[in-house]
Amino acid sequence: MTGTETGGTAGGSMGGDPEDPLGRRLGALAREWPDLEEAAEIYRVTLPLLRNVRPIAAPIPLTADQARRKLAEGRYLLHGVAVVFDHGGVRELMLALARNLEASGRIAVSPIRSALEGDRLDLGGLLGAVS
Repeated sequence: MTGTETGGTAGGSMGGDPEDPLGRRLGALAREWPDLEEAAEIYRVTLPLLRNVRPIAAPIPLTADQARRKLAEGRYLLHGVAVVFDHGGVRELMLALARNLEASGRIAVSPIRSALEGDRLDLGGLLGAVS
């Protein structure tokens, strides 16, 4: 199985795990800079899932020399590289992220969650745009 493990965090409003230094820092950031509270909450809701993510793409066959050459020529690193994704893993991760965001009150993500649940989102096309 690829993607995320179950048990992500949902809901909250900057509560989080008091033992988690990143969660504490996000809470402090939101208190110090109220304008950043929404962004900090999104990070708080999604980071537990991203910490548990498993690889969803095959390793990219790009050597350090090839990367340096591409950068020196002003090209994107992934340009011309075939990226092979585990579509099931990508769907699982995106669905978990959408569900956690929706559960925390971000209802704007509902159509994305619904499309993922109904297999109506063209992940192949979306992933193809990445490379």
